[in-house]
Amino acid sequence: MTTYELHTARERVGISPKDAAALSRKLSAELAAAGGHTDPNLSAEGLTAKRAELARTARQRADAALGTLRSQLTSDSKALGEFAEQRRPRVDADTMSRKWEQVRMRLDAGIPVQRIVAKADAETLAAIREYGDAWFETQHQSHQPSGVMGSEADTTASMEQLNNSIDARLIEVGDDHTKWAVEADREARSAVAVFEQHAAHIGRLVAGTASSSLESSVAAHFAGQAAGAALAAE
Repeated sequence: MTTYELHTARERVGISPKDAAALSRKLSAELAAAGGHTDPNLSAEGLTAKRAELARTARQRADAALGTLRSQLTSDSKALGEFAEQRRPRVDADTMSRKWEQVRMRLDAGIPVQRIVAKADAETLAAIREYGDAWFETQHQSHQPSGVMGSEADTTASMEQLNNSIDARLIEVGDDHTKWAVEADREARSAVAVFEQHAAHIGRLVAGTASSSLESSVAAHFAGQAAGAALAAE
């Protein structure tokens, strides 16, 4: 992608949750209108059929619009993620291994990983990103009660928070291009999380099952926060 295309993708990603929320409201309004449709020229049976037709048309239209929105968001978020990956530090294997050994020494000494990340240079951040997930998973399991396996979801969330902490530090120490790329990627991941909550609500309405717009909005808010959350401060 060109620079212009990347900037445009970032803008589209930023408004995608709002587009999904607007589509959700539109579908709800159209379904309500369909359910309240009146026509004095129709029999009771004919009116029921007309209402069902209007609702079906509204659902089909919303489903197609949602597919278009999701396709564009998927393409844009993928492009931004790939660009961020290109801008993250490239470190040779020997340096990566040496930096990780230094990190492990501090971890083994009881220094919290948050503190290490907060003071790390770009090469150290690359090493933590490369080896940190496996270390974090091991630590997460080792702190479970004997015979109890930690939740895979909890472990995944913790590792995502670690990577978010790494990105937050990289934004501080990286150059302007790296900062832009990493920030755009973080925004995209949060936008996707919010979008999918609204999309799930639309999907339920399209399927004709009960769904609360308020609960969907609350879930979307917390999903966006979770997607960008870093490790808790010490």
